[in-house]
Amino acid sequence: MEPSAEFTYLFRHALLRDAAYQLQLPSARAKLHLLAFHLIEDAFGGRAPTPEPLASSSDTVLPPHKTDSAVDELLHHLETARMCDEGLASECLDLLRLYLHRGGIVAARRGDQRQALPCWLNLAELLVGDNQVEALRNAASAAQTLGQTVLTERLISRAESSLSPEASHWTRCRLENSKGRFLMHTGNAWQAEVHFQSALRIAETCSNDRLTILSILNLAGLYWLTGRIHEAEAYYRRTLVLCVQLGAQRNEATTKANLGAMLQQTGRTEEAALLLEQALELARLLGERRMEGAILGNLGLLHLECSRLGEAERYLTEALPAHQETGDCANEATTLSNLGLLAERHRNPEAAKRYFHRALALYSESADSRGQGIVLSHLASLHLDLGATERAIQLAVQALTLHEHVGNKPWIATTLGNLARMLHLAGKPQEARERYTQAIALAGEYRMPQSEGGHMCNFALLQLEEGKPDSARQTWRTGYEILLRAGAKSQIASATTLMRKACAKAKITPFDDGLTSPVPA
Repeated sequence: MEPSAEFTYLFRHALLRDAAYQLQLPSARAKLHLLAFHLIEDAFGGRAPTPEPLASSSDTVLPPHKTDSAVDELLHHLETARMCDEGLASECLDLLRLYLHRGGIVAARRGDQRQALPCWLNLAELLVGDNQVEALRNAASAAQTLGQTVLTERLISRAESSLSPEASHWTRCRLENSKGRFLMHTGNAWQAEVHFQSALRIAETCSNDRLTILSILNLAGLYWLTGRIHEAEAYYRRTLVLCVQLGAQRNEATTKANLGAMLQQTGRTEEAALLLEQALELARLLGERRMEGAILGNLGLLHLECSRLGEAERYLTEALPAHQETGDCANEATTLSNLGLLAERHRNPEAAKRYFHRALALYSESADSRGQGIVLSHLASLHLDLGATERAIQLAVQALTLHEHVGNKPWIATTLGNLARMLHLAGKPQEARERYTQAIALAGEYRMPQSEGGHMCNFALLQLEEGKPDSARQTWRTGYEILLRAGAKSQIASATTLMRKACAKAKITPFDDGLTSPVPA
């Protein structure tokens, strides 16, 4: 096929343009690029205001400017001009610092960590002292969000080595928090707590409320993930009071989102839903797209656990593009995993398996052991439902190893109970009894009513098989009451169906006979 006349013209025109460009001396090319920079800058409202220094403790919000939408082109022409003519380096460097700084802030604000990361990396090369440490720390945060664990560790190490003895409390505190978040992400909970506590001491020493909020939030998140629910809740509620007093809306949104998610896990769904909806409203008001995606995902999970499958699907499918737009690999994996659970509820095991494996791949790429463990637990339950009991046991044991490695105590409780059920079905009652006992105790300790109640109802079936109908009846009824208080409708329905089949087989009266509280529809 012959190329069209228009295509031929465009191709030749591009060649002519490039040839003409290459004929220019480097100094002339530099002037052309600098001219292009100034023309674009003028067309977009002139020179943008300079942000506060990175290491400043000011909470002034950077006002938007028209050049924010053209920052890529501005940076391209500045960098090329600098490379072509060293004589222009001084003029270009100041402008590069300005637009790299603005580019990083604007990209991070909209949650686009793929765009923010190169801005912070390049800016770090042009700064010194505390400002360089902050640029490296911001780059590490972006890399961690993108799942680039090796790069994150390298950047944090470099930031630490760049820290001078004269570094400010602000810089030291923020770096301690960044180190803690990285260690928590990679499963080193004990070391993470050391850094978060160090950050809190620094914040309290210099009486900085913003740093105090940041440090308490991180500690609360760590305590939640490691099963210290009472401490986590106390820290979240303390942070919420501080945020409201200071008018710190972004931190208020983060706190409400995290506290809501934790209350959801501990069975307090009404307050959880209220907090999550309030957090979502704030995130949208602030234009925090990444946070919006995370909250949408949590709301989807809440509705899934309350058996509102239509609402769950709406929130989860709305969350997924938000994660992908902002490069939020961790929350993308979480939402994919929850879509897998939704597919299971829709009785579509093949779709569930696909979602779980996509989530597992993302977690594996970012070396997120905690996430990998959770997805393996889901896959184990799925294989059990498909009748592949031995494979389910293998996956549950792998998951349990990861949960124990990262100190994810709530999921240790969940997976121990699920493994107990698998061992029971595999004809290993002694091992099953030991796992049930451990799981029920842990779930009670960590205030996980759905896990505690579900494990008790399943344990009752093992007791019935062992010829202990009275103990089984008491255990099942206790578990049922726990589930009823938690509003776990689907779990109650499932537990009741299994129990009635077991009682019919044993030729005894069903355990729910005579109960005054009916099974929820």
